[in-house]
Amino acid sequence: MKQRVGYSMDLNAEKALVLKIRDGREKNSYTVEWIERLSPAAAPSGPVLRELSRPRIRLVQTLTSAQVTLLTARLPDMKTSAMANALQGIVVREKGGSFGDWVIDFKANPEKDGKRHSEYKNRVTALYTPQDLVRKLYGAAREWGWEPTGMFPGYLALEQFLRFHQPEMVNADGWSLVYLGEGDRFMCVGNRQSLLFARGLPEDLSQGREEEEYFERLMTEIERSTFFAKQTDDQMVVDRIIICGKPSLADRLAERMTGRFPERITRWKPEDLFYIRQGEESWKYTLCLVAAAVSLWGPQYNLLPPEAKGGRARKIRRYALLAAGVWGVAVVPTILGGGLWTTRVQDKYLRNTEAAHRAWLNDRAESATTAYIHGHALRDCQGNLDRLVNSHPELDRLLMEVARRTPPGIVFEKLDIVDGSDHRFHLILRGRSMARDGARAQRNFLRLMESLGRCALLEEFKEPSRLEIAGTDDDDRAGSQAAFTLEYMIRGGDER
Repeated sequence: MKQRVGYSMDLNAEKALVLKIRDGREKNSYTVEWIERLSPAAAPSGPVLRELSRPRIRLVQTLTSAQVTLLTARLPDMKTSAMANALQGIVVREKGGSFGDWVIDFKANPEKDGKRHSEYKNRVTALYTPQDLVRKLYGAAREWGWEPTGMFPGYLALEQFLRFHQPEMVNADGWSLVYLGEGDRFMCVGNRQSLLFARGLPEDLSQGREEEEYFERLMTEIERSTFFAKQTDDQMVVDRIIICGKPSLADRLAERMTGRFPERITRWKPEDLFYIRQGEESWKYTLCLVAAAVSLWGPQYNLLPPEAKGGRARKIRRYALLAAGVWGVAVVPTILGGGLWTTRVQDKYLRNTEAAHRAWLNDRAESATTAYIHGHALRDCQGNLDRLVNSHPELDRLLMEVARRTPPGIVFEKLDIVDGSDHRFHLILRGRSMARDGARAQRNFLRLMESLGRCALLEEFKEPSRLEIAGTDDDDRAGSQAAFTLEYMIRGGDER
């Protein structure tokens, strides 16, 4: 049976990360394939960039507990659109702003007992977060060419994971889930139907110097939340408290609460369900790990910004970015024009391009491709191409070498193969290096020069004749670009 894979990322932290898991090694278990830590100063590795840029992968983005608010309300029977507007109104009244400032997702659970709430029959659980925030995080992922399919808080992922893998713990009337991590600490209260509320827990500001006082404060907050659950309309009675997170904290908190609290205290280790390479402490990645697992069966709520939830324009930008920045091998045939074409490459490319363009190319690319395919340029230069192939068989290999050595972020605008005055073929490359800032754009360009300098088929002819660093022309993608022109002499031989 084919194993499923899921991906998750956390771009909130100063040291962001992205990881991949695979299920099916054993029943109810997962294997951590890789974890890559990201930083503003360095781009993700090439394999990670390419893998996460593939279409239709399960890639989700986590939010912290402080960024997402859980709301429960009772509403009368109404259409889904009207319910969404009502919730927007509630959020604006409570938090301020205006309609459209908040991203909201919700679930309605009709009351089984219609007598008590005869007018307000729907108990609605909603999550909301500022739209500017999720747009910023979504945009950060898009800068790498990644297209998240879900965005939700870590506490939702952990709660869903608990329901899936420990159903016996959530079959009680009410339960409380406490998580003490390094980057996020929270508790959420729910029952077998849904969550009732979620709230953040305090950090230990003493950094362990006043540990007993910190644990006393935690237990006070947990007691208050349990009491509050009883005062709601649901009158939820919490009979189990589940504790997970950093072992040194979770173990000692569970030990202190056992016997002192009337509820059953359970120490849960969700990280134990993930096989991870030796030396890694899996509890540090708990929220990202469970989020990747949740991506396999689908989150209950999704807080992606409106522009991420479908539409032809979004798909166009995605594939255009992939073609330009990641799949270097696929880029080369599109820029050859009057350069080298073999019959095999030409026919295969035209077939693939025609099929792909029907699905996702934008108007500009479609217009260019239509003129390109239906024009006479290919037929007019076919004789010249055959001459080049016969006189210099290394050209076919050279083009593939250039594609292989091109780092992500480099976009070739023109590639020419010309006869030089020295009676040797010259390769002229014109293009742009695109990145989030000028320093990265220049660094990518230097990586290209270094890589091409190691190619035995090329001999540097002159220094770059043009190098300009400026902003991008694309309003949808902020950043910088370094425009360049490179010229090499082509020679035969093996790679050094």
